Amino acid sequence: MRFQRWRFWLSLSLAGLLLVGFLWGVDWTKVRGVFERATWASLLLGWLAGLVIYILRGWRWAWLLRALGRVTVWDAFWGNIIGFGVNTVLPGRLGEIVRAVWLHRRYPHIRLPHLLSSVALERTVDLGVLIGLLIFFLGWGPASGHFVALDTTARRAIFHVLQGALFVFGAVLLGVIGLIVFGHRDRQIGGPRWIRRGVEFVIQLGRGIRRMLDLAHIVGYIGISVLFWILSGIATWVMIRPFAPSVSPLGGVWLVALIMLGAAIPTPGAIGGFHWAVRIGLTWFYAVSLEAAVSAGVWAHLCALSPAVLLAIVPMIREDIWNWSEITSSVAVKSHEMSSLSE
Repeated sequence: MRFQRWRFWLSLSLAGLLLVGFLWGVDWTKVRGVFERATWASLLLGWLAGLVIYILRGWRWAWLLRALGRVTVWDAFWGNIIGFGVNTVLPGRLGEIVRAVWLHRRYPHIRLPHLLSSVALERTVDLGVLIGLLIFFLGWGPASGHFVALDTTARRAIFHVLQGALFVFGAVLLGVIGLIVFGHRDRQIGGPRWIRRGVEFVIQLGRGIRRMLDLAHIVGYIGISVLFWILSGIATWVMIRPFAPSVSPLGGVWLVALIMLGAAIPTPGAIGGFHWAVRIGLTWFYAVSLEAAVSAGVWAHLCALSPAVLLAIVPMIREDIWNWSEITSSVAVKSHEMSSLSE
């Protein structure tokens, strides 16, 4: 418990530092003027766009889980809502575990390790799709009038970095696929203990993932993921439009990819990382003023996270989601199932 508290305060301190840096050097008089562009109608539209993203997330997760058993879009939606609600108040993306545990309570016939495997597969596909979208957009964007604030040298440097990231991602993915394919065989794993445990954990997750790797199913899921991120980008464009009207809907796709990279920083509610991603995306690539970019970052964060937080409060209290010790115990008790997963 002491470690959990130490990690929480460290994460909260990191969020504070990122937020202070995000707001540093801002002319608050200009910010006040920029915020006058926002209206109640734009706030309602931003909230609706944020809610649509969560509905699409639920539909996408329900599709992925079809290989494990029928899960309604409604339950998958609420699982995502609760997971994001937990991520808002706790560091380390713990909501990913919570949503799997919550859905297992609804569908006990689906093993918890399988649900955790679906979360791992979901995040793997997301990473590959986002890197691919970033590379495509960097190559295509300048010809369409995007990235007016970024010179050719910087754009090429970022492009090559992303190419390297995609290569590393592909190599790691091939290694994981190898473990999934051959992980069911009894093999002695050498090396230090922490390496053996890491490899065994990947093998155990892989046995759950293997059930979802039907070619037609996974190709359909990847297609849904591409569509999901494009629509998420358009929703992000709706959120920032009052402050950055020069950005196109396709520019929102680029921005949402940067936001997901920023949100990977383990702070509660993606505070700091989310804001910096919006600031960098708008000032570096679209020549938006600092004050407008800061306003857009605060506004988009409000629109993106507040629907999940508001909707998650009642189920989290009613079902004692706040009892983290019970959740970790549930995962520990059922983790032994991973060693007995069949093909």
